[in-house]
Amino acid sequence: ETPHAARVGTSGPTAVTPKFTFDAATHTYRLSGRRLEGTTEILAENGWINAEWFRPIHALRGQRVHAYCQYLDEGEDVAGTLKIAAVDNGFDFGQGFEPYNKNEPEQGLDGYVESWRKLREKTRFDIIDNERPMYHDKLLYAGTPDRRVFMGKTEAIIDIKSGPYEPWHRFQSAAYSAMYAPCADLRRRFGAHLQSDGAAAVLLEHDDYADFSNFAAMLLCTRTRRKHRVKPLTGES
Repeated sequence: ETPHAARVGTSGPTAVTPKFTFDAATHTYRLSGRRLEGTTEILAENGWINAEWFRPIHALRGQRVHAYCQYLDEGEDVAGTLKIAAVDNGFDFGQGFEPYNKNEPEQGLDGYVESWRKLREKTRFDIIDNERPMYHDKLLYAGTPDRRVFMGKTEAIIDIKSGPYEPWHRFQSAAYSAMYAPCADLRRRFGAHLQSDGAAAVLLEHDDYADFSNFAAMLLCTRTRRKHRVKPLTGES
């Protein structure tokens, strides 16, 4: 089984595979020059992501935790040789996993990474894809699923979260799952909620069959609003 991104344009001898690119700096996906909407962008424009209490430090924490977990899964020594940056956007990481901000010690990274490590040891899943940018070959949206894994013989999508559960998480995991070709059995979806104290991450399953239908409706609404130049919704209360 291969992602849709690898299968597009291979139906005939003269077919040309579109060029799919992802710019990590701007978090922009393009297919043969066309910009594709990202999953989080779609959810935000439909009012599901509440930005009222959101702070840049939270985004930075999530980005860095994801990066460390990715390197951990690639076999790197994240506690030793891999230190992403001593200072990043004004937040001091110091040596190893020091807090983002000296006044907020609970924002340290080491507990979150240890939480992911313990979940891996507990579940012993086999990783198929690790932070792989992809797109849906029919609906033409894009995203980067955190992990596609085998749990025994069952395939699953795991989305890593460094914060509490939010209702939109299930729509996001459904959008990620749909970018892959169908598998023989039902592909399960989970949010892995990392614990700041280093306890094993908590797996919450997303099992509502309507999740992808909801996401697809949001995608349609986003494109319709943009076509008619209507402002997006917000998640502010």
